[in-house]
Amino acid sequence: MEPTVKMGHASAAIERRAYAEQIAAGEEPHAVTPRGQMNEAIEEKRGLGAYLERGREWLQEMGQRVRDQAELSVHGMASLVQGAARTTRAGLQTSTGDGFDVLPALDQSLRQQQTPALNHG
Repeated sequence: MEPTVKMGHASAAIERRAYAEQIAAGEEPHAVTPRGQMNEAIEEKRGLGAYLERGREWLQEMGQRVRDQAELSVHGMASLVQGAARTTRAGLQTSTGDGFDVLPALDQSLRQQQTPALNHG
């Protein structure tokens, strides 16, 4: 953190008077002396630094959440694939004939189309 510049009594008085006049005129107060302007820039930089730090923390937190969700998705997909493989193996072991009994009912029409072709060959 950068320290502000020391202002003398005269500069401080000029700044206080200018701030009061600017506020009375409905203006946004700003520094009028060179040292006051330097201090204003330093204070602005400090304020932006706090926002930048909060932004970095937020990005790190969101990145961790994304990584956690991706890991959960990978584990879920692995479980799904393993379950499908077990179901397929169990179905193949219990099926008879051409093995089409493992397929869903929607694929029965495919079975009927392919079976006559196998019998003619």
